[in-house]
Amino acid sequence: MVDSEGYLWNARWGGSCVIRFSPDGSVDRTIDVPVSQVTCPAFGGPDLKRLFLTTANKNLSPEQLAEEKVAGGIFFIDLDVAGLPEAKIKL
Repeated sequence: MVDSEGYLWNARWGGSCVIRFSPDGSVDRTIDVPVSQVTCPAFGGPDLKRLFLTTANKNLSPEQLAEEKVAGGIFFIDLDVAGLPEAKIKL
């Protein structure tokens, strides 16, 4: 997904983070998440400056589940940059 400044946000499955890439492809910032399987970012909130992150606990070993007690949860972080509204789909 792309924010209002044209930067791409990418969740890193197995990477415990979400990365913001600049339009030239360089890494602008990395936000660490306390679980390994980050699945999808989405902007929300009234000004679209809240980044929501879904995560998974699929195929984690019992040891990993013990370490990542919040795996499968939803996280959010407030940002200094707004996202873009999602396109409306006509059914």
